[in-house]
Amino acid sequence: MALNISADKVNEINDAANAPRDFAPVPDGKYCASLVSAEDSTREAKNGNTLDYIKCHFKLEGGEFNNRRELRTWSTATAAASSTARSA
Repeated sequence: MALNISADKVNEINDAANAPRDFAPVPDGKYCASLVSAEDSTREAKNGNTLDYIKCHFKLEGGEFNNRRELRTWSTATAAASSTARSA
């Protein structure tokens, strides 16, 4: 199957690929976004505490930041169980 792509479309694609990239942080605000992926995990910190976290990958939809990707991590530190009892 042959593809018919005009020279104008090729130039448009090349211009987009060669455009300067702006990787400045997205300003605080409300944005429409879709969740691309989410990963939950647990790891042990150097001090022995357990760290539970969720890593999320979002894709912003529409507006000035259309298709911009945002990576966010939310974590909760939980104290590891102690084998020694404490008296009050």
